[in-house]
Amino acid sequence: MLSREEHKQLLTRLLESPEPANISDAVTQLADNYAEVLADLAINRETSDSLRRQNDDLVQQNMKLFLKIGEGEPKDDQIEIPEEKKVLRFDDLVNDSGHIF
Repeated sequence: MLSREEHKQLLTRLLESPEPANISDAVTQLADNYAEVLADLAINRETSDSLRRQNDDLVQQNMKLFLKIGEGEPKDDQIEIPEEKKVLRFDDLVNDSGHIF
């Protein structure tokens, strides 16, 4: 593929050179470059479309996964809230004979 500078040089040569051989050569190079650019554009467009489809599929799979995980989670009204925790004292752990439970 021609760089921007090479493309400009070909166009300048077309404008400045009245010889048919130079004009024919420059036009051929421009036409070849145009075909190459179109081929690259088609490949890039195909790749972009493929990646976009893959991304859409992944988004759908991700959404299904989140919904599936969400089904197993308890609802707010189903969550048991523990009552206040009882603070154990040392006396609660030792029986009357001095042994630890």
